[in-house]
Amino acid sequence: MDFKVKAKRFFSFIWSKRWKVVHYIIVIGFLVQMFYAQYQIFFVLRPENGSIGPLAGQAQDVPAELIYKRRLYALEFWIPAIGLAIYLAILYGKKIVAKSVDAKGNIVEKAKERLIEDSEASVEE
Repeated sequence: MDFKVKAKRFFSFIWSKRWKVVHYIIVIGFLVQMFYAQYQIFFVLRPENGSIGPLAGQAQDVPAELIYKRRLYALEFWIPAIGLAIYLAILYGKKIVAKSVDAKGNIVEKAKERLIEDSEASVEE
């Protein structure tokens, strides 16, 4: 095969996977923001002569400014966590619901049968 054909196949493969790549970039971006906020809270913003991690008993002796900074980073953690949850719910919510609920909102027969079998098995035990 000549170089042009190989290059065309390679780039057509990459182009066909573009939305999956964008999806992973979005998810990784959310996770990086969350890990950064955790790192700031537990490793960087700690009291003088304090241990790494949660404040626990040291919280009474910590200056208010440090508490405020830690709370702001905690908010910086929760915003991407909520964003990630919403993003995943938008993408996969219909797939999950479609497996167990029909259009009218009733549990699908197979799911009902499994629930009945599980409840009968637990009663027998």
